[in-house]
Amino acid sequence: MQSIAGPKVTVVIPTYNSSHTLQYAIQSLLNQSFKDFEAWIIGDACTDDSSAVVSSFQDKRLNWCNLSENSGSQPAPSNEGIRRARGTYIGYLEHDDLLMPRHLELLMKCAESGKSDFVFSVTVELSPSGIDAIRAKRPIGVSKERYFTPPSSWMHKKSLVNSIGYWDENYLKLLENPDKAYFTRLLLNSKATLLPRFTVLKFPSHLWKSYLNKQALTDALKTNCEKLIKDPIQFELDLLNQGVTESSKVFSSWIILPPKQCLHMLLRYFYVPFRSTFKRNFLFHLLFNKIYIHKRKKSSKRRGL
Repeated sequence: MQSIAGPKVTVVIPTYNSSHTLQYAIQSLLNQSFKDFEAWIIGDACTDDSSAVVSSFQDKRLNWCNLSENSGSQPAPSNEGIRRARGTYIGYLEHDDLLMPRHLELLMKCAESGKSDFVFSVTVELSPSGIDAIRAKRPIGVSKERYFTPPSSWMHKKSLVNSIGYWDENYLKLLENPDKAYFTRLLLNSKATLLPRFTVLKFPSHLWKSYLNKQALTDALKTNCEKLIKDPIQFELDLLNQGVTESSKVFSSWIILPPKQCLHMLLRYFYVPFRSTFKRNFLFHLLFNKIYIHKRKKSSKRRGL
């Protein structure tokens, strides 16, 4: 008797007592243009109504499993999802992230056209005050060991787990976050490709204080989820325009930045991780004098000061 072929992609969603955000993450997943997927939502011993939220969608592609013991982090739920996965590829979705409608479609095309076993896309991170970061191409001077993009942007072949292993569940002994540690292993032991398209919208929990201020995060997810479903092209353009505007503050020839803001921008956009503190400080002061002082002089001349 022949076995029924599994889906092309399995999306693993680790979660813990966050049903107020999980519903929007799932909604963005079900809105995908690529339909040949299953999802395993793995609760880390959840005690809220996450199970009811999953059931409310009445979609056979959604599967729920709640671990009997709380592990305290995402490795154990992620590993359980991988073990249950029937897909050729494994994708991830964190319970407070949103996916653009073509996320799975574009990652699949990227993986198959380039014969890559690990692909990842551009992620925009939103804070309560706007765009906090855009995670894309590895910056010059940043090694693979220090580079990182969030799990929701990843897709890798399930077979890759046979060579690199599962997520490290002994995460307390790691010198970095478990998702960063697994990303490094994937990056160093695969044919990896960056998809240069924005497909993930992330709401970092440490910026939103997601378990302390549930309503603010819930409202933000709801608003953005409705926008990306209604008009994804305009939504993408608006976000990227906001990102360009933010970045252009550093490079604009006419703007004068206050010293404190200039220092912040320099650290944020130009910081290169040197081993030597002296070299790092030298680069910092060189950029500060070149950009900030030069702008002050030019603007002062224009104003006749």
